[in-house]
Amino acid sequence: MRVGAVEGGGTTFEVAVGSLAEGAVREEERTSIPTREPRETLSAVVAWLARRDVRAVGVASFGPLSLPAGRVLGTPKPGWEGTELRQALAPLGVPVALETDVNAAALAEQRWGAARGQQVAVYLTVGTGVGGGLVVDGEPVHGAMHPEMGHLASAYPDRFTGVCPYHGACIEGLVSGPAIAARTGAEPASLPDEHPVWETVAAHLGELAAAVILTTAAGCVVFGGGVVRGRPFVLRGVEASMRRRLAGYLPWAAEASPIRRAMLERPGLWGAFALATRGTR
Repeated sequence: MRVGAVEGGGTTFEVAVGSLAEGAVREEERTSIPTREPRETLSAVVAWLARRDVRAVGVASFGPLSLPAGRVLGTPKPGWEGTELRQALAPLGVPVALETDVNAAALAEQRWGAARGQQVAVYLTVGTGVGGGLVVDGEPVHGAMHPEMGHLASAYPDRFTGVCPYHGACIEGLVSGPAIAARTGAEPASLPDEHPVWETVAAHLGELAAAVILTTAAGCVVFGGGVVRGRPFVLRGVEASMRRRLAGYLPWAAEASPIRRAMLERPGLWGAFALATRGTR
């Protein structure tokens, strides 16, 4: 059984097909389609998948999204607000399962990656923004909307006013890639490991990890995204900050660290595969 996976990003749409056998997906083909205006981009996605006889499609998209309809809400990506993703993919004539990219990544890490075996898992991505996905018993969580964990506040002392256009110094406004660039005058990837900004980043992310563990009862918090990728010392700092905030309140979190590094190279795309396999049930 062949299924399709779509990871919608601000720069490209990654599109892949794979075969499902015994609960696992083997990726067979993949292409990258530049993210342009919605009609052009999504028509190219449909055309590529239509030539490959897929039985279902999973989509992990940038947000915010109105689910399950798949309408793109107030995104900063020009021209995409109001785009109906499910409607655009309807010409394929197969089931389409939609999720936010971070919820899909959480699903993939729970199914195949760092959160495997956890009943409740959180995935946090730190990149252009800070996003959070929550999965409970194999089901991504959304209600009135979907989780927006990056816009929580941090109690760690910081004089930086932040870059979030809505909240200023929320955690996204304090430690996202643009926030680090505004603090330092340099792109995060160019900063050395010994730069003092990483201590601040770890402190705020530890505050966020403690908050989501306390509110969701997550057994683990998986970190991904370009800002923390390749910098394991940042996650060690996150763990130390989380422990300070918890102050021994959750003994299990002291015995086995809930902070984990993402195992999957593209968890959003694999989350789309996971969604597609659910669509075949």
